[in-house]
Amino acid sequence: MEGTSTHKGFSDQFLLGGYAKERFSPARLLEHLLSLIILLLALPLFVILPILIKLHDGGPVFFRSLRLGKNKKPFHMLKFRTLVPDAERIVGGQVLSPTQRLETPIGKFMRDVRLDEIPQLINVLKGEMDFFGPRPERPAVYEAQCKSIPGYEKRFDVKPGVMGYAQLFTPHGTPKKLRSLVDGIYVRKKQKFLIDFMLGLYATVHLANISVHRALQLVWRRLIRLGRVGRAIEVRTLERMRPKGVTLTICPADGTRPCASATFMLGDINEEYLMVYTSHDLEDENLIIRLEKRFFHLQGWRKKFKAARCRGSVYKRRAFAKSPFKFAFVLHYEPETPLNSYMIQKYFIMKSIF
Repeated sequence: MEGTSTHKGFSDQFLLGGYAKERFSPARLLEHLLSLIILLLALPLFVILPILIKLHDGGPVFFRSLRLGKNKKPFHMLKFRTLVPDAERIVGGQVLSPTQRLETPIGKFMRDVRLDEIPQLINVLKGEMDFFGPRPERPAVYEAQCKSIPGYEKRFDVKPGVMGYAQLFTPHGTPKKLRSLVDGIYVRKKQKFLIDFMLGLYATVHLANISVHRALQLVWRRLIRLGRVGRAIEVRTLERMRPKGVTLTICPADGTRPCASATFMLGDINEEYLMVYTSHDLEDENLIIRLEKRFFHLQGWRKKFKAARCRGSVYKRRAFAKSPFKFAFVLHYEPETPLNSYMIQKYFIMKSIF
């Protein structure tokens, strides 16, 4: 698989290594040393975060999740608890969705900046995980969604990791088949510790930037925007993104009328809703929404387009007396296919690190 032209440019462009490690390699020793150093530096978090978790609902601080390791050997992966105590029973064999709203307030912040993953470094020191490798899967998810995926079993040839290529390059809600393809490319490639270090450093800087952004966002929402006009249509509780350069097309789903010729401007978007500004009054409950984003490809700076198609309906509307646009709409939307869902999370909500 790694020799196919489909993935050659991808791997060459980023000079990626792989997951396969020698039994007594210097890289393995460095991983253990790095894990120990990070754990020592993170000791204050092992005091602060448990207090915050306990203060919220009094539940357990750590979450011990049964996962499948190398050769499908089960082990308990450690995490700081980010969900309500009964979340695992509710989620079952499915992948957690933000729309389920099972995250605690402090848990959402920890998941966004990956602080909940820090205890997994203990699993690295115990030899159950590596620093880099495919993310370990829950047995229930494996049985329900992954067992029938061609080539999925390859991931069990190596130890699972605290970080993995599929985790870095695709959003959390990406279909399992696509994530399996990304991980499968690198399962048999030899590890390059320098590349792992560079990717880990980039991810750390990126997540630190997100944590600062989240803190500033909290101050903005609670202290500055409190009492502003327009709160009536602010019905969304999930985090909203404001991607640049997005073109919107909105049409009636029944096809009886052509698409509106008016200009639509995307205000913001999350996993359930998007806000649209327009001079055209949307009266249809059943809509086809097409989002398109243009960007420059790294190789040759060529213009590329990414698009997603959704079904939607008007959730809230507001008319303006004096504004460049006459209306603001909050539209509830659902991607038409899993691929469209992936495109929205990757390119419009920007849920992946890379």
